[in-house]
Amino acid sequence: MTQPDSRRGRRAGGRLRAVAFAVAAVAALAGPAGAATTDGDPTARAEHDDARRAKLQTLLGELELSGTDTRRQTNLEGFRNLPPHALDAVRGIGMRLEEAGHVAATILESMLEPAFAMGERFVAAAAESCPPGVIGPFALQCIIAAGPPKELVCYDVSLRIPGSPGTRYTPYSAYRWGRDVSVGERIAMEVVMARDTDRLEAVLT
Repeated sequence: MTQPDSRRGRRAGGRLRAVAFAVAAVAALAGPAGAATTDGDPTARAEHDDARRAKLQTLLGELELSGTDTRRQTNLEGFRNLPPHALDAVRGIGMRLEEAGHVAATILESMLEPAFAMGERFVAAAAESCPPGVIGPFALQCIIAAGPPKELVCYDVSLRIPGSPGTRYTPYSAYRWGRDVSVGERIAMEVVMARDTDRLEAVLT
């Protein structure tokens, strides 16, 4: 099976959200800040740093899918889990949809491209409306209309780290980085990469 390309992103769901990263620069570079196997040679060190900088600059402007989740809501979850013989006892209790937690969830492969496209439209609109636009994590909070065809409908945007650490345990960051990466660690990676290439202004506002 072909792995989805997680360099473009967004979330969807049952009520599902996707954490996406509009990144200023992304590259998997080995070694700590400034590390180089140059044995102290300043010329080789300079060439190494130039190569790092060029590698990062060629990757500007990616949109990256970090993970997806769905909400757990009370008392809806309780109604769903009731055995049939107990339904009569709760017929007079109104249903509520109060958020009580999150569950990591994946999205159908057939919906990844529409999800990426939605994320790209959002990033482009944000950049046009208020430059430089979104340069860090955000979540598109969506419902999936049953269709046919199924359709993502975004009803809210979270312009921050969303309150769901479980997104780390979806496969999307590992497709990009070779291992699962939390949103907090991904931010730290971005800052380090910007620092090492003298581009902090590209990731800060």
